[in-house]
Amino acid sequence: MELVNRSRYVAERALLLDGDGAETLAVVLKASFAVSPRGRLAPAAQPPPVRLADEASGEPGRSSILRASDLCPGKPGCDLVLLGHAGRSRPAPQVDVLFRVGAMGREARVFGERRWGGSATLPDPAPFESVALTWENAWGGRDEAVPEGEPAEEDPRNPVGIGFRARKSRRPVAGERLPQVEDPAQPVRGALDRPTPAGFGFVAPHWEPRRSFGGTYDAAWRRQRAPLPPTDLDPRYHQRGAPGLVAPAPPPAGTPVVVTGVVPHGEIRFELPRVVPAGQIFFRTRKVDLSFSLQTVLVDADALLVELTFGAYARVHGMTRDVECVAVEAEGP
Repeated sequence: MELVNRSRYVAERALLLDGDGAETLAVVLKASFAVSPRGRLAPAAQPPPVRLADEASGEPGRSSILRASDLCPGKPGCDLVLLGHAGRSRPAPQVDVLFRVGAMGREARVFGERRWGGSATLPDPAPFESVALTWENAWGGRDEAVPEGEPAEEDPRNPVGIGFRARKSRRPVAGERLPQVEDPAQPVRGALDRPTPAGFGFVAPHWEPRRSFGGTYDAAWRRQRAPLPPTDLDPRYHQRGAPGLVAPAPPPAGTPVVVTGVVPHGEIRFELPRVVPAGQIFFRTRKVDLSFSLQTVLVDADALLVELTFGAYARVHGMTRDVECVAVEAEGP
């Protein structure tokens, strides 16, 4: 089917299957803006495309998701995501990072490298210029140094992080790295602590809390539903934002966004621009209007870029051959 994009932003369409296996047409519009150090927005000169698949930061399945796919069957809320590096204008042992969109947000305390010594005393962090705000630098991880015959253990909330130890771990504590990105309300105080991982990035589908929202894959599912998703799948499974960074409703235009403690500019402040997408599906004999909802607000502090991703959905099961064209347009700066 043809896509006619009359907006100044990027757009894409794709056929997905809903929970009952019915064909659903997903239409995505992404508005990207460059942010000046003074908080002024301008349409991005080279806007990122609509992402059709997750982009891993390293080996897929064994690393964090750097940028999540923009395609999904729909989200009940809006993901708020920050990418970038913590730091100051000169090296420092510790930096506090804040990311806030309206009333929602979270803070993290970022340290230079720390390694356990021969005592239980917390080591002093080394000064650093920048630390990536990735899940690999937050608390979590996987421990395979367990007694023979016992399964390896990992933190299901962040299996790619730093500091996790199995209950019967055989790894020596001395020399082990501590996490560099922490929740200031739950700092690591001992090698056996298991605090909540702190992060601003996307959450993989097999991590918690998304995994618990995925439904029940048991013998009854294999007999009655496979390969369709289970009937108890919670729509929150499709949210990709970190805990505490999923807004229950899309933030409106004019919502203030604040980022502090990041390099190269230290602080970023702006207001969400007003972007109003609209669209239609043209069948052979009729037209159906599309209703868009803001699904993701992504701030890339490294590139001084903000992405607003909108999605609209229409069930077209058994009618895909009758769809001739999808047209989108949008009001916005």
